[in-house]
Amino acid sequence: MTNAIRYGRSPVQLRLILQATLTCEVSDASSTAPHMRRARILDEGGRGLLLVAQLTERWGTRHHREGKVIWAEQALPAGSGPSIEGIQPPLTGGREESSAERSAWPVTER
Repeated sequence: MTNAIRYGRSPVQLRLILQATLTCEVSDASSTAPHMRRARILDEGGRGLLLVAQLTERWGTRHHREGKVIWAEQALPAGSGPSIEGIQPPLTGGREESSAERSAWPVTER
């Protein structure tokens, strides 16, 4: 999220999707994809994607006409999941995103 705010273009959005896993998506209007790098000991930044890659099951980038989405997927503890009360379906621009829309975006998995 920090990189999207710092380096991306508006609008910047955060979306959490609760299904069998928890997916976190950060989108912005820039088409520039992030890249993983190794920060030196005294560097103040450069560790974000390395941490995401080490702490999540999967992560990747989807590019679309309005920019890109960086996503990360995290396994949930046994017994939790979409049955949690009070969770609403994910919305995109005031409407639910269809599976056809989601699968139409090029996906890069890491």
